[in-house]
Amino acid sequence: MPALTAFADRQALTFLAASYGFSWAVALAAFLTGGLSTPVRQSGWGFAFMLGPALAALVVSRGVPWRERAASFGLSLRVDRWLFAAWAAPLLLVLLATLLSGLSTAATLVSPAEGLTRELSRLGAGAAQLAELERLSPVWLSLGLVFQAAVVGALLNTPLMLSEELGWRGLLWARWSRLGFWPNALATGVVWGLWHAPLIAMGHNYPDAPVLGIGLMVGFCVLLTPALHLVRERGTLLHACLFHGTLNASASLARLCLETEQWPSRGIVGVAGLGLLLISAFVVVLARRWSSATQRA
Repeated sequence: MPALTAFADRQALTFLAASYGFSWAVALAAFLTGGLSTPVRQSGWGFAFMLGPALAALVVSRGVPWRERAASFGLSLRVDRWLFAAWAAPLLLVLLATLLSGLSTAATLVSPAEGLTRELSRLGAGAAQLAELERLSPVWLSLGLVFQAAVVGALLNTPLMLSEELGWRGLLWARWSRLGFWPNALATGVVWGLWHAPLIAMGHNYPDAPVLGIGLMVGFCVLLTPALHLVRERGTLLHACLFHGTLNASASLARLCLETEQWPSRGIVGVAGLGLLLISAFVVVLARRWSSATQRA
């Protein structure tokens, strides 16, 4: 009964209804006006979609003074080893998933420089533009792209991730925390994954499997949530934002390096990524047990 009471928490349910309602309305508008047919439309509609959880969290908690809300959401800056872990862990996961996906027969692994040239060509870049790019050193261009994703992209993405994390690891974390770590992580992973359904149905992440992709996205979010919740538990909401932002930035780079449309070989959201995330969930189990044993000692 206590667990059912926590799940049925009025603020949590209101937040979920408002978050889904806003984001799915944005997705419907995107679908009716042409879907996610171009990178510009993907970015624009995707960002509008992402605002749902943050706006819902702010609306649901509107009667609470801002300082109390910030404390409840964990909205503070703390520089510690967990901040480094929130940056390094997603980079490692994406790197390994990309390398493992590149070993499959359905994918071809190329350098970031080659991937950028291919992508610009696909988007219709002119011959002069491509020739200018080819004059650059492939090694230095690749290193620059890696730095841009791993450092610049991660830093720029981190504040943008408040659009999601203010809801998932902010309000919902606070309302469902009495469930305990693992029930909270499982429930949050499911609702977070399902929230993506309209974008997935329009080809996001799994363009060759839009229906199956919804289930795969739920699985992805369920497996990713324990690591995200661990850095949130040990750090602050901004730790979770850094983790999420770094994952998105590095995954964008990884997509340049993989020439494939088949979902099993799509890096962090493919088979290799799901397997690595499952391993990461076991690592979270061990980390929390080790932490508990250390505190008892």
